[in-house]
Amino acid sequence: MREHLPLIYSLYPVNISPSDLNYSNTREISNFFQVAAGAEENEGIFKEMSLAIYNDLKCVNMMDFSLRGIFDLCRKVVLALPLDAINEEFPFCMVNISVIAKYYCIYFTKLRGQPVHTLNSPVSQHQQDMIENQIVPIIKKFYPDYVEFPMQYFDEKVPGIHSSSKFNEYATYFECLVTKDIY
Repeated sequence: MREHLPLIYSLYPVNISPSDLNYSNTREISNFFQVAAGAEENEGIFKEMSLAIYNDLKCVNMMDFSLRGIFDLCRKVVLALPLDAINEEFPFCMVNISVIAKYYCIYFTKLRGQPVHTLNSPVSQHQQDMIENQIVPIIKKFYPDYVEFPMQYFDEKVPGIHSSSKFNEYATYFECLVTKDIY
């Protein structure tokens, strides 16, 4: 992950908290918003991919949460899976595509109450099959160079970068490269 530090340090101010009044006036935040503006131009590819996954999984609903949160350079879609006994515990599938690094992340969630998800826990065999046989092939069709975010770095902190979603903590590589918003 250290190979991403120059990119991260070009987009997030070092040793400046997001609550600091000077945070939004930094060169890094200016760079960040330029990248975010450029990401809007590639929206069509993401929408096509989302629709392909939606149709393949026979989802009942789809919500695009892309670039919604401030300081979040990620395209994300929430897919409401068909309700059956297999999907009862985690009826929603989140697909995250990073805008700044060639990573994707897929997890299942409840989306109700406290965030309960499968990011740091094993998924069921059914969910694993769905990821490997249905979702990943579609992602690879639209984003052939992308790889799954290596989850061993999920909690690893980035030196000097303050989290915009957790008070008085450093951001993780996952927050900086994929998304800070976990549902």
